[in-house]
Amino acid sequence: MLPKPPRQVFVEQRVDLSDAMRRSGAGHIGQPAGFWIRVCALVLDTLVMFVIGAMVYAALLLVIGLPRPGTGRGISLAFQIMPSLAAYAYVVIMQTGAWQATVGKRAVGIYVRRSDGHTLTIGQAFGREFAKILSAVLLYIGFFMVGWNREKKGLHDIVAGSRVVHGKL
Repeated sequence: MLPKPPRQVFVEQRVDLSDAMRRSGAGHIGQPAGFWIRVCALVLDTLVMFVIGAMVYAALLLVIGLPRPGTGRGISLAFQIMPSLAAYAYVVIMQTGAWQATVGKRAVGIYVRRSDGHTLTIGQAFGREFAKILSAVLLYIGFFMVGWNREKKGLHDIVAGSRVVHGKL
């Protein structure tokens, strides 16, 4: 006599993965943010970056003093570059942090995610900001692409594999 084959039982179980996905950094990506709301966020962020740049400039003045004519180019270059680097670092750090948005983006209710829904890595955020130079050099067409394509992605978003979306985390 042959043994009886094992009986197969199928159990249906519904699992809510949204909490686990949110903890891992993945999840609902959200509706794409359009051109004008991103412009509003940029205006707010420009103010924040101006304040950051001014604070760095003031700190340089306290530490180094006023650059005098005929002093080394390094000091003059520091006064030109350091405030911009600080503002750039602000954008990269904020987009890869818990907020996943700069102060301006957060104020208007949008944030930056990878196209697959995960949080941007520092490398991706750095690449996204670097690609903005390319978007600007091409007569700003890379920025205007946000208003032209269905997914509301600028050239810098396409290069970095990111999306700017509405919603809350």
